[in-house]
Amino acid sequence: MSRNIAHSGDVSEPVTLSVGFSDSSGPVAPQAVLRSDTGTVLSLGQGVRTGQSGNAYSYEWKVTLPPRSGIALWTAEVGPLEDLKGNRAEAVSVISGRLDARLPAVDDKEAPVTTGFDFSPKLVDVTQGARSVQIAVRVTDTIGVPPSSVAWQLNHETAGLSMVGDYMTLASGNDRDGVYRGEIQVMDPPSNVKAEPFETGGARVTWTPPSVTDPRLSTRYMVTAHPSGATQTVASTTATFTGLPLGEDFTFDVVAVNDAGSSAAGTSNAVRSSIPVKGSVTFGDRCGASGDCYEIPQTGLMYDHWDAQGQLISGQLTPGRYPASGYVRIGAWSDDPSVRVDGPSEWTHTFDASVPFADVPEGMAFFQDMCWMAEKKISTGWDVAGGKEYRPMQPVNRDAMAAFMYRLAGSPTFTPPKVSPFKDITPTTAFYKEMAWLASQGISTGWSMPDGSKEYRPLQPVNRDAMAAFMHRMAKSPVFTPPKVSPFSSR
Repeated sequence: MSRNIAHSGDVSEPVTLSVGFSDSSGPVAPQAVLRSDTGTVLSLGQGVRTGQSGNAYSYEWKVTLPPRSGIALWTAEVGPLEDLKGNRAEAVSVISGRLDARLPAVDDKEAPVTTGFDFSPKLVDVTQGARSVQIAVRVTDTIGVPPSSVAWQLNHETAGLSMVGDYMTLASGNDRDGVYRGEIQVMDPPSNVKAEPFETGGARVTWTPPSVTDPRLSTRYMVTAHPSGATQTVASTTATFTGLPLGEDFTFDVVAVNDAGSSAAGTSNAVRSSIPVKGSVTFGDRCGASGDCYEIPQTGLMYDHWDAQGQLISGQLTPGRYPASGYVRIGAWSDDPSVRVDGPSEWTHTFDASVPFADVPEGMAFFQDMCWMAEKKISTGWDVAGGKEYRPMQPVNRDAMAAFMYRLAGSPTFTPPKVSPFKDITPTTAFYKEMAWLASQGISTGWSMPDGSKEYRPLQPVNRDAMAAFMHRMAKSPVFTPPKVSPFSSR
């Protein structure tokens, strides 16, 4: 094995290793190994006997050196040696001849050439999710390219897409003229990218991750504000920007990034950096039409009044109270681009001009109080043709007074006793539950009778002095020191 060969880097010229042995009984076919000075080891297996003359035997091994790695100095090792009678030499014989495999004398100063680069499929809509794309490329080179040296990297400047790929596989041909193939998993961009104002001069950006990412790699997100160019890299799906110039509109691009590359960008809606100001409108809807109004607060915002048809009634209202009727829509806005309405920016109300009782007209003494009684369902009045009557000049009987007070207390859960606490009412008496509740709460004690019983006298009008006692007891009899001089002139 003493001759030199020119190794092309592709299919080299076959090399023959020849070894001769002498043994009186004949050798067992030996094993051979080739070792290069670059660390490559080739096991050649048992040799083939090619000749015999007396006690002399010859064996050969034919080998084709591997592409590229065959370019080296090679040493042959043969052994262990053993004859047919079992005599064995454990030592390995190192053949003194060396094989010098080198590149051909070619003046190659040109880089490999790629042609026929192709995608399949050629159109990929990543907005519908990640997609797998097959790529192929033809690579030619005078002396050949090393194995595992052809890799792909995908860049798309317009979409901002960047994917660092793996090595491609030689699918056909050889390392001097071959077609290499690979697969790209194109990551879809983050979706549902939304931006909203955040505090003063800030914005909060949220998004949904790509549908498919490599589970072996940590995915992070690079978020860029436009036009400022401010950038954040986060591991979650939320990014918060602060200190943005007030009054400017911003959009945000979100790119998913991992060690394999990056996705195309998902872009948010436009949002304005601003100062938050809360707006509010108060509606005063009194019983009937008199006094109905809405109130504009002092906030620094602009307020407009619109009707049900969307017609502007009054614009740029100043703070104050305004009379109103029917349907009213109030909208708040700001003429300052650095200020935004924080929270609701529109309020609606339909004013009710009706009155609850036919015999209680607007302007009557205690009109609003009687309306309040109806609104809170403390008094339901009497049903008459065409509506209800309150009968304001009619005295209040004690049974009705019990109903008023029970309802004023919120109609608490109460099971009336089967035996009445008063001898003059029974469980079947109208408002029995309410009168029994007054007794259970100590609000009404009734009249003590000579036989030890009590009477409530439900159909007797309640006097104003008794009504004062009821109200004081219902308020849990708070501590009160009456003045020495009466506040009332009557005795």
